[in-house]
Amino acid sequence: MADFGFIGPSYEAPSIYQDAQECINFVPEIDPLKQPGERGVVALYPTPGLTSLVLFQNQQEVRGLRTLSGGSILLAVCGQYVYALTSTYVVTMVGQLNSTTGIVGITDNGINAYIVDGTNRYTWRISIPSSAVFTGSISGTTLTVTAITNGTIAINQSLFGVGVTQETVITALGTGSGGIGTYTINQSQTVASELMNSATAGATVTGSIATTTLTVTA
Repeated sequence: MADFGFIGPSYEAPSIYQDAQECINFVPEIDPLKQPGERGVVALYPTPGLTSLVLFQNQQEVRGLRTLSGGSILLAVCGQYVYALTSTYVVTMVGQLNSTTGIVGITDNGINAYIVDGTNRYTWRISIPSSAVFTGSISGTTLTVTAITNGTIAINQSLFGVGVTQETVITALGTGSGGIGTYTINQSQTVASELMNSATAGATVTGSIATTTLTVTA
């Protein structure tokens, strides 16, 4: 094909009627041992394609990635949500940032992971990403679970999902007892049915904040 000039420069001009050439997923290679005009001076070789391994629920900009110490968890920030990925590409939402765009920095010391977005610093205690994965919806302070993927739902677990308010915690069992059924949460909101997950909270307290002072009452 190189004999009649099929392989050559590609260029797209401001007007496609002048030049509209694109070279997609091929890499040109010039044989330095051949003279101009010989057969096979230039060849196009295909490049490896990409395989989609993970699709984040919110499908927004991926702002940062880091494999944490130990190599068993990859932390990813997609939009305002933080995900933990295992070595088998199991994705679990573990947190939420106050910002939605812009590059973030991620570091860890083997115990905690730290994320900075230019305004705030966030900390995640490196642990098993989730206690339960399930399909659920929220109306007011009622979480309705319609299907369990794995794990057990329990009181004092933090609740994660796209659109779920930060610091939402499961506070009481309704008709559910760890599986399908209803549960009470601490913050009123409305979330359509979607894949959610819960994880044991490090601490659940009742308190108030005045300027920089947190007062815990329970």
